[in-house]
Amino acid sequence: MPAGLRHRAAESPVQSNDVTGTDNDVTGIEVWRSLNGTTWSQVNPDGFGDSNNTSTLWSVGTVAFKNHLYIGTGNGANGGEVWQFVGYPVYLPLVVRNR
Repeated sequence: MPAGLRHRAAESPVQSNDVTGTDNDVTGIEVWRSLNGTTWSQVNPDGFGDSNNTSTLWSVGTVAFKNHLYIGTGNGANGGEVWQFVGYPVYLPLVVRNR
């Protein structure tokens, strides 16, 4: 797990990588990946561009399906979002609240 993460939300094997996420109440949720389980790099922009996307409930808000990772975010200010990880560094917004 990346050093300094205060909370490991979950792990998911996607595209032959270990992927883990962490809640972040300051800059927004962070998603990290490792090719070897030792060296980690962040693979999303903080909060997917919205610092109010602070968390995800990994047991029900994240799923790996057909080699893609889908992440649902918790956002108390604007409503949640769903993102699809299609390969570093690309995430596609699937459900984004109205602004």
